[in-house]
Amino acid sequence: MRVTRGNGKNAAEGEIVATSVQATHPDGVLRGEARLDEGLYTVTIESGQRNLTRHPQYLLRVHMIDYPKVVMSIAGPLIGVLLFAWLVV
Repeated sequence: MRVTRGNGKNAAEGEIVATSVQATHPDGVLRGEARLDEGLYTVTIESGQRNLTRHPQYLLRVHMIDYPKVVMSIAGPLIGVLLFAWLVV
């Protein structure tokens, strides 16, 4: 497992901020800790097999505001208030 700073578009230039040594995990769970600053990171899972052409990648958002979620949480009540105001007038 490797954690790099950035969104994974250019993995070659990403700064590696955390890595895990290859080992056998009997329960199938990889455990580790890393201190990450605020930002966007890519977690890449690599296998010991060298013939894999694709490595699973996961985006990790650390303490960032999710603007689409904020807009959607405001839009519902705002539409309700506007509908109520339209019905009252």
